[in-house]
Amino acid sequence: MHELRAAHLESVNSVTGLPDPGHPARRLIANHKAAQRRRLTAMCERAGAQEPDDASAEITFLLEGAQVSAQNDSVDRAGDRLVAASRQSWTGARRRGRNEPHGLAAAQRAGRPSA
Repeated sequence: MHELRAAHLESVNSVTGLPDPGHPARRLIANHKAAQRRRLTAMCERAGAQEPDDASAEITFLLEGAQVSAQNDSVDRAGDRLVAASRQSWTGARRRGRNEPHGLAAAQRAGRPSA
């Protein structure tokens, strides 16, 4: 069983408690999140993702959403579901990578507006 711990939520909780966008702690958190994304993007690139930035964004959405869901108990077995969703996302991304472009970069290349 995969368990998400509340310790991973400090930055989410900290940001919500700091309404001033210019607060130094918000910049620290933003810098930390940016460094995490760079590391994750590099890992996706090494793993062979066709669009490493898109893959790291998808994983970040999954991870942060699962962390919040675990904290507020809105989804049972959030850790297990995160692992399953991540595997499904990666499998689909690899399959799409061989057959068709996907993600934000592909949408932009095709001239579709991004959300």
